[in-house]
Amino acid sequence: MKTLIKLILPLTVLGLLGGCGSQNKSHSATSESSAKTENKVANNGSASQSSSEQAASESTSPSEKTSDKTGEKAASEQQNKTSTTQTHPAVTQQSVANRISQSLSSQYAPQDLTFQFSQSGSGTYVVQVQENHQSANMRAQGADPSTSPTIAWYKTNTNGQLLKSVDGGVTYVVVGNAY
Repeated sequence: MKTLIKLILPLTVLGLLGGCGSQNKSHSATSESSAKTENKVANNGSASQSSSEQAASESTSPSEKTSDKTGEKAASEQQNKTSTTQTHPAVTQQSVANRISQSLSSQYAPQDLTFQFSQSGSGTYVVQVQENHQSANMRAQGADPSTSPTIAWYKTNTNGQLLKSVDGGVTYVVVGNAY
């Protein structure tokens, strides 16, 4: 329940504030509260994972430590589950960032975008796309470096589709595949 509140509350606040205009101040307090579950993809395409996600991936459950048989059985069940539910290529943060950059290429250069990822499941993401007013291009155009307005919200679903929202995440429309 606590995790749900940590994810929903910041998204709701950002959604409400995101609809107030195109020159919103950066919501650093809200972003910091959800920073444990967010990943940023820099404009050069590299991804950095939060320490909480790294710790979760490195930890093992007690049942896996007790016997190799139990661990093998759990791995086998997970592999079977993955192979039956995943009918599309793997959706990665990089593939999602590339697709979003492509869809916005008529309006923005790739270095003028910042992506904040929240992973809600295996291969499903919610992405806040903001203008990068720190880029040389944006500074040359006179963008205020103390702001980073949200352009749109995107998310992926379990079918590998990319969905876009321009109303702060209230409604989404399928815009293509995420891979």
